[in-house]
Amino acid sequence: MGRQTSFYMSKDDEIEFVDYVRTADDIVIVAKTSDTVLEETFQYFYELEGRPYGEGCHLWNRDISLTPAVDYIPEQGYYCVDSMQSEVLNPRRSKMTNQGLSMGRIHVDDRYLSDDEMESLPKSEAFLQWYEQICQWVKEHSVRKENGAFVLPGAAAMIDEGVELTGHSF
Repeated sequence: MGRQTSFYMSKDDEIEFVDYVRTADDIVIVAKTSDTVLEETFQYFYELEGRPYGEGCHLWNRDISLTPAVDYIPEQGYYCVDSMQSEVLNPRRSKMTNQGLSMGRIHVDDRYLSDDEMESLPKSEAFLQWYEQICQWVKEHSVRKENGAFVLPGAAAMIDEGVELTGHSF
């Protein structure tokens, strides 16, 4: 099932967030789906906009986690990162839509299935601490909460200027 921290971020907030995340260790942003196996990496979330395989991505800390599990989906002809079996974080961007600023989040699956798929086991302590550290940054840099989500400064300025808030945009 996992855990998540929800937020509202402007593009500038997002850039600051990703810059922070990348300072800690060897962090890469990998596409959730791709026609290659983990060869396509990105510096920022917004670089995934308009991709034929979608904007979904993961944060992978190569200093503390093994290479993510990747499944090939022959019917669609692409590869997909298995976030439940891998130590990756699952961000969803907060972005402008026709309805307003959508809620974003950082989600983690904190357990995985054993090789025989008979047991649910916790992911590594180092990985879970990294997730908590990232969530702490979001909380410390927020200026208020709206709809149960942390609001970062750029998003707060947008809200103050009349931008409507929406739920998650898929």
